[in-house]
Amino acid sequence: MKILLIKDIKQILLYAAIKIKAEHECKLILTLLLLLFSSVTLFAQTVFSGKITSTKGEILPGVSVHLAGTNTGTRSDSTGTYTIQLREKGGTLIFSYIGFKSQEVKTGSSSGRLDVVLEPAGQELTEIVITSGLATNVKRSNAGNAIVALPAVRLTGTTAPSTLDGAISGKIVGATITQMSGAPGGGVSVQLRGISSITGSSQPLFIMDGVILNNASFDAGRGTSAFTGANSISKGQDNLANRLADINANDIESVEVLKGPSAGAIYGTLANAGVVIITTKKGFNGPTKITFSQDVAAISATKLLPYGSWDEEKIKAFYSDPNQQSAEIAAYRQAKASGRIYNYPKEIYGHTALGTYSQLGLSGGSENTKFYVSGGYNNENGITKNTGFKRASLRANISHRINDRWDLQFNSAYMNNITNRGWENNDNNGVNIGTNLTSLPSYAQIHRLEDGSYPVNPYYAENPFHVLDAFINRETTNRFIESFSTSYTLIRKDHHQLKASFQGGIDYLMTEAKLYAPDDAQSQLNAISGYPGASRFTNNRNVNSNFQLALVNTLDGASFRHTTSAGLVRFNQNLNIQAVQGEGLQSGQINPVNAAVRSNYSYFQELINTGAFLQHEVNWRDRIIATAALRIDKNTTNTAYNTFYPFPKASLAANLTNFDFWNIPAINQFKLRAAYGQTGGPAAFGSNFSPLNPTVYLNTLGITAPVTIGNNKVKYEIASEIEYGADFGFFNNLITLELTLYTKKVKNLLQPFTLAPSVGYSSITGYPIGDLQNKGLEVSLGATPVNKANFKWHTQLNYWYNRSLITRLVIPPSAAGPNLGALYGFNELRVGQSPTEFVGTPLKPDGTLTRYGDAQPKFQLTSYNKIDFLKHFELSFLLHWSYKSYVSNFTRFQQDQGGQSPDWMVPTHFDASGKQIPGNAIPTGLARQIGLNAGYFIEPASYLKLREIGLSYTIDKYSLKKLFGDHVKGVKLGISGNNLLTISKYTGLDPEVSAFGQTSVGSNYDIVSAPYTKRLLFHLGLDF
Repeated sequence: MKILLIKDIKQILLYAAIKIKAEHECKLILTLLLLLFSSVTLFAQTVFSGKITSTKGEILPGVSVHLAGTNTGTRSDSTGTYTIQLREKGGTLIFSYIGFKSQEVKTGSSSGRLDVVLEPAGQELTEIVITSGLATNVKRSNAGNAIVALPAVRLTGTTAPSTLDGAISGKIVGATITQMSGAPGGGVSVQLRGISSITGSSQPLFIMDGVILNNASFDAGRGTSAFTGANSISKGQDNLANRLADINANDIESVEVLKGPSAGAIYGTLANAGVVIITTKKGFNGPTKITFSQDVAAISATKLLPYGSWDEEKIKAFYSDPNQQSAEIAAYRQAKASGRIYNYPKEIYGHTALGTYSQLGLSGGSENTKFYVSGGYNNENGITKNTGFKRASLRANISHRINDRWDLQFNSAYMNNITNRGWENNDNNGVNIGTNLTSLPSYAQIHRLEDGSYPVNPYYAENPFHVLDAFINRETTNRFIESFSTSYTLIRKDHHQLKASFQGGIDYLMTEAKLYAPDDAQSQLNAISGYPGASRFTNNRNVNSNFQLALVNTLDGASFRHTTSAGLVRFNQNLNIQAVQGEGLQSGQINPVNAAVRSNYSYFQELINTGAFLQHEVNWRDRIIATAALRIDKNTTNTAYNTFYPFPKASLAANLTNFDFWNIPAINQFKLRAAYGQTGGPAAFGSNFSPLNPTVYLNTLGITAPVTIGNNKVKYEIASEIEYGADFGFFNNLITLELTLYTKKVKNLLQPFTLAPSVGYSSITGYPIGDLQNKGLEVSLGATPVNKANFKWHTQLNYWYNRSLITRLVIPPSAAGPNLGALYGFNELRVGQSPTEFVGTPLKPDGTLTRYGDAQPKFQLTSYNKIDFLKHFELSFLLHWSYKSYVSNFTRFQQDQGGQSPDWMVPTHFDASGKQIPGNAIPTGLARQIGLNAGYFIEPASYLKLREIGLSYTIDKYSLKKLFGDHVKGVKLGISGNNLLTISKYTGLDPEVSAFGQTSVGSNYDIVSAPYTKRLLFHLGLDF
C-alpha cells in the first residue's frame, strides 16, 4: 500500500513540473523531484551490507550473495564487504564460496548490517577446491576428473615425515610409489596409472606454487673406472635420491594429483606421466600466530638379512679344495676357541639411530598484507656409521593487496641438504656393505686392528669396516625456489569479471657430490689402473624457470556461468654437470686435483618449451558442467622445434542431485563424469642430433664419426586418455564413494633402434618402436561410522589397479630396461604382454621364455582411519596392502654364492634327473644349482604395511589458561611411527624395492639394498 501511494505522489509532482514554463525553474524542480524519487524508492527497498570473513578471520573477496528463489545477487569486494538491495520484505540470503560451506541467513523487513562468518568445507566431497586449468579452479563436486587432493593433515598430521615423498606414500589412489632403497635422504619412484614411456621417465611433473620443479636423480659416479677398476656404469644403482627430499613437508598446505592426460592435458608436453601440484602455506588476516614443533625419533632397521651359521661340516661342503678346507677349519676353530664368532649384519646395521625434526612458523597479517614465515631443521642419523641426512629450510610467503583490484604474492624458499649415503646397492667393485656381508662368514676376523690398519678381507673385494670408517659418499645440495604472481581485475561488475594474471618462478639447484676411496683400501690396492686412492667431485647445476600470462573472463547469468581463460606459457631448463676425477691420491689427500691421473667430464643441456592455452568452462546451475581446452606446445627436443603440436582436453560432469526431479534424500550427491585429454612426452635430449665423439690422436684433439645417429624426424610420445566415473554422497556425505575407470594409450614409444651392421651405425636414437596401453580401476570409499560428541571415527578405503599392455611393435621382442640375464629374469617388450612383466628361464617349447609375474601389483588397497575420542585424544593410522607384484631377488644369488642362505646346509635329496627323493642328501645351497631357473629368483612381493600410526593428546584451553595465562594458545603431545610393521613372505629385506631407481621398466630388482628403516617418534607441538 505504501508503494502505491509513493507512485501516486510521483505522478502528481511530475505533472506540476511540466506546467511550469520557466526553463530554469523547471530544471531545478525536476532535480528536486528526482532526488525525492530516489529517496522514496530507497525507502521502499531493504538494504543489507556487511563483511564476510572465515573462521580464521580472513577476509573473503568474491563471495556470492544472492536472494533465494530470485536472480538478485552480488559479490563481496576485495575487502570482503558486500551490499545488496532487496525489493521485497524478508527472504533468505545464501552466501557461497568455493572451499567453504554455504550459509543461509533469513532476513527481516528492515535494513541493517549483516556480517557473516563462513566455515571451511574441510574434507567434504562437495566443497574441496581443485585445479581445473592453468588459471582457474573448480569445486570438486563440479569436476569432470578424479583428482586426489591431500590436505596438510594427511601429509604431516599423523607423524613427522622424513621427506615429502615419504609423506605421500600409500595416500594416492592410482599411484605406485616405491622406495628405491633404505639409504638416508629418500629415494622414491612415483608412477601414476602405469608407465608412460619405455626408456624415458614415468615420473610425474611436480609444480610448487607455480614453479616447475626439478625432480631428477644425479649419479655421483660410483660406476666409473676409478671406483670399479673398469670403465663401467652404475645404471642408477648408487642409492640415488630424488629431489623431492629437499622440500620441507611441514610447509605444504595441500597436494593435488592429476593422474592422467584427461586431467593434465592443459600442461601439454610435460604431463605425459601426470602432474602433482604442491601449494605451500599462506598467511591470514588476524593476530600473529606462532607455532613450534619438535619431534625426536628412534630409527632402526625393519629387517636384517638372515645370517647363515657355520660349522666344520658346512665348511667342507662349501669349499671343494682340500687345502682351503683345512685353512678355513683352522680359522673357524681358532675363532670359536677365543669366542670371536660374530653376527656381522647385526653389528653393522643393528644400531638405533637418533633423528630430530624441528619446525618454527609465524603467520598472520592484516586485510592488505598476509605472511607465512617458517624455518625447519631435520637431523636424521643413519643406522650405519658415518651416514645420515640433514636438511635446513627457510620459507617466506607474503601476499599484499595494493587496492581492491590489484594483488601480489611472493613465495621464497631456501633449502640446504647434506646427505651421507654410505656405500650400498651398487657393487661394480665389491665395496657394497650389504654384498660383503653375504660372503662374510661369522668366524672371519676383519675388525680394525690396534695399529689402525684393516685386515684383508679374504672373502670379498673390500673390508666393510674400512668402508664405514674411511670411504666418503656425500651429497650437498643448495636450492632456491622462488615464485611471484600478481593479478589485476580489469572489469568488476555484478555479473562480469575480467582478470589478468602473471605467474613466474625459478628453481635453482646446486648439488655437489663427493666420492672418496683411500689409497690403502683393499679394493684400491687391487685396482686395474694401478693408481690406488681415488676421488670424484661432481657439481650439478640445474636452473628451471617458467612463466605464465593469462586472462580469465567470468560471466554470471541467471542460469549459466561462463569462464574463459587464455594465456601464454614458457619453460626453460638449463643443466650443467662438471666432474673431475682423480686416481693415485696419496694418504690424506682427497681433492682429485692432486691426483697422479686426472680426468674431467662436462655435460650441458638446455631445453625450451613454449606454448599457449585456451579453456572454456560452462556451468549450468551446478547441474551440468562442461569444459573444453586446447594447449599447443613446441619443444626443442623435437626435430621441427618451431612446430606447434596440439593437446586437446574435454570433460563433462552432471550433478543429478541438483536437478528438480531428484527426490531421494538419502543420496545427497550423485555425479556422472567423463573426460578425455592428450599430453606429450618429449624425446631424450639430443635425440635429433648425431653426436660426434672427442678423441686424442698424436697429442692432437679431434673427433670421430658417431656410432649412433639421431632421428631427423623425432617428435613427442603422445598419451591419450579417456576417463569416466561416478561420485556418490550418502546421508549428507556421511558416506562417500568415487568410482573411476580409465584407458590410457601411449603412441610412438621412443627407444634406440638397433641397425644392421651394413648400415655403418649401431643404432638410431629416438625411434618410434610401438604403442602401449594402460587400463585401470580406482575406487575410493569414505565413511564416518560413528559421530558422537566423545567419539568420532572417520575411515577412508582406496582400491586400485593398473594393467599395462604392448599393443604394437615394429621391432622383434626384446629386453626392456636393465637386464641381469634370463636366469634372474628381465622385462620384455612383446605384443600382448605387459612391458613390466618378468620373463626368464626355462625356455618353453615354442622358444619363448617363461612368464612369471608383473612388477605392477594386481591391486593395491589402503585404509586410513582417524579416531577422535574423549575430546582431547586422536588416533590415526594408515594400512597399505599391495598384492602380487613381483621382484627379481638377485640377493638370493649373492647369499647362495657366499654360503649365507639360511637353508644352505638343509639336506636335500635329488635323483640323477634332478627330482627330489629320500636319501643321498646334499646341501640345499649346492642342490639348487641343479636345474636352477628364474623361478627361484622372481618372487611374489605382496605385503601389508602399517605405514603410519599416531596417538596425540591436545591439552584443553582451560588448563592452558590456568597454567600459562594467555601466553600459550595450544599444546599437543603425541607418539607416532612409520613402517613399524611389515607382513610379507618376501625373502629379501623389503618387497618395496627398486635397485635401478626411477626407470620406467626394469625397476623391481633387489640387489642387496640397504636395510629399510622404521621410526618411533615423540612429538611436542606449541601454539602461541
